[in-house]
Parts: sequence; C-alpha cells; structure tokens
Amino acid sequence: LTIGMTSPEMLRRKTLGDIIEPFEYRKAAVERFLSSLQRDVEINIERITDVAGPAGTDAALQLLVLTPEVASGLDVINNIRTEKGLAPLNGHITDLAMVTKQEKLSSTDLRKLSLGRLQPRYELKPVVRSIRRTPWLTRWDRLVSKSSVEFLQQQAISTAQRQSYAIGLTGGIAAGKSSIAQRLEELGALVIYADQMAHKAYSPG
Repeated sequence: LTIGMTSPEMLRRKTLGDIIEPFEYRKAAVERFLSSLQRDVEINIERITDVAGPAGTDAALQLLVLTPEVASGLDVINNIRTEKGLAPLNGHITDLAMVTKQEKLSSTDLRKLSLGRLQPRYELKPVVRSIRRTPWLTRWDRLVSKSSVEFLQQQAISTAQRQSYAIGLTGGIAAGKSSIAQRLEELGALVIYADQMAHKAYSPG
C-alpha cells in the first residue's frame, strides 16, 4: 500500500498551514492507524512534491484511490504516466468522510477549531519557565499523570517559534474574561486589556 502524503512545501498556502503537524508526525500517525487495522500490509508513505506524487512515477502501482473532489486528477496522472512509458492506473472513487449529511470532514475546519487551544511544539527544548499551578490545572492533574502534564508543558507552543494569533475575549459582566486572560497570560500569551487602555486614554493630561 503506497500512500502519498503532502510535503511541507506544498502546504504553505493552506489555511492555517503553520499549525499543520510536521511530515514525520503525520506519517507516524498514519502508519499507527493502518497497522491497527491490518498488520500484514506493507505500508509505504512517500512525500507528494508535485501534482502527481508517487502515482506519476511508480511502475508497480495499479490502482489509485481518489475522492470525488479530485477524481479529475486521474486523467492528469495517467497522462503523466503515459509520457513516461508507464501503464495507466485504474481509479476507485471513495466517499468523503461526512460530519453531517451536508458537511464533509475538513482538515481546515479542524484546524480552525484548534485555535485558542494549547498546541504542541514538535522540537522539544528545556522549559524556560514553569506554568504556575492554578485551580484549573489542579483539576486537570486529577485526570492525567504528573508526567503527562510536564510533557505538555514542554510541548507548549511559543509565540517566538510559531505565527501568533490575535484572540478577542468578549462577554458580559462576570463572564470570566479576566480569568481566561490570566490563564492565557500564564501560558505565554501577550494580553492587552482594552478597558485599561480606554481608561488611560480618557485620563486627564
């Protein structure tokens, strides 16, 4: 089973592409998933660096599995194979994974949902500062082991390493805006308090 996986170079223009997992992490996750389904299948995951990927060069391939969105790509790939003296591929159109009857499962939507959540950092480095224990973290400790908490702290994303996002906190009185802002600040976010800026702007002098 040969699987083409998009290379980082081809993901640069993807929506929220900077929070897509590195290639090796995505590859390992797919290998684990497929091994859990069928252990006796030889799995070969290759980088896709052009429109055809391994399907355009691998003479051993016979069948290409596509979704309806990219079904027209079969003709493009077969033209490339023909130019290289390779046999054309048969195509199998598989259904999309659906969230609802009308809404497909989208990796872009999943990335949007992940905004505002603690993101992993994939190059482990020593923790430069510890996260202060809060009642929220204490409750979290009861759900996961101490080592897991330390690991997640090590993995915590740094704004210096990744593109940062502007998060707006709104809500009525006593909605918890200050508590959320304090928690984000403890995790390394730069917090700007609009109320304080407004009061300062209206201050005499």
